[in-house]
Amino acid sequence: AAGLLPHMAVPESGDTLNFGSLKINSSTNVNISVRNSGGADLNLSGVTAGPSPFSLVSSPSVIGAGTTGTIVVGFSPSTTNAFNGKLIIHSDDAGNASDTVYLAGTGINSALSITPTSINFGSVPVLGTVQDTITLSDSGKANVNIYSAQIFPSGTPFSIVGSVPNQVIEGGSAIILVSFQPQTA
Repeated sequence: AAGLLPHMAVPESGDTLNFGSLKINSSTNVNISVRNSGGADLNLSGVTAGPSPFSLVSSPSVIGAGTTGTIVVGFSPSTTNAFNGKLIIHSDDAGNASDTVYLAGTGINSALSITPTSINFGSVPVLGTVQDTITLSDSGKANVNIYSAQIFPSGTPFSIVGSVPNQVIEGGSAIILVSFQPQTA
């Protein structure tokens, strides 16, 4: 009976799964769902992802009838380049023995420098305020996203004034304004 056969369904089949831009020597993983909408176990065999820097991180060998399994594919670029690959899933589904998901990703390099590396505010009277700037420069081949900036340790007379830029564009620079306001002598 047809209802007792396994049936593989991969929503991304035939599509390109784009990992986007990732800094070289880092990695990310993406989960891909494989649904067995049939009435018997779906056996996966020969699941591959490649070529490098794409890799198969994990894959179930069996997906029970009426359930979904997860295949995990990794992307770990070690050079700056655009990469293309494939995830190929083989199964015992007589009507759909294999599915292919195309993979894409780009390895990027960013180079953020901070100047100056230290600031001497000099002698400042109690409750007086002195401000200075820190410059963030990106000499790399990609934009650098800035998620936060903090002064450590907290509770000191140093602070960041205003907002912190959220990105330094390739070849560009951004400024962070810092202040020193001593509360005691």
